[in-house]
Amino acid sequence: MGADLVSRKELHEMVWSMPMIKVAERFKVSGSYMARVCSALRVPRPERGHWAKLAVGKAAEKPLLPEAQPGDQLSWSRDGGLQSAPHPRLVARPTCRRGSAVSNGVTDVHELIRNAKEANDGEVWW
Repeated sequence: MGADLVSRKELHEMVWSMPMIKVAERFKVSGSYMARVCSALRVPRPERGHWAKLAVGKAAEKPLLPEAQPGDQLSWSRDGGLQSAPHPRLVARPTCRRGSAVSNGVTDVHELIRNAKEANDGEVWW
């Protein structure tokens, strides 16, 4: 398989169609490493004993692949290694003090409270 990319969807199909050790053998990695790949890609995998239960008709149903979230790793390749998912950049939000206006004109005090405060000559009564 080499450097072939495997998508989350492809990996989901693989781990629910054959034991993890077989999936791992395809990529020449260990089963525990393949389990970490599934975790990194947020791919649900069968519980321990799934294949034995399946043989007697008592296995759990295959869950749906959860939607990818912002910052989720979407594919994996053996040559690319296992990397943690990139974290989305945090954008600093403007802070404001009680009653002060932010550049977009929003304040942290509700208009009714502000008007009541102004009607009482600025006296704080709450």
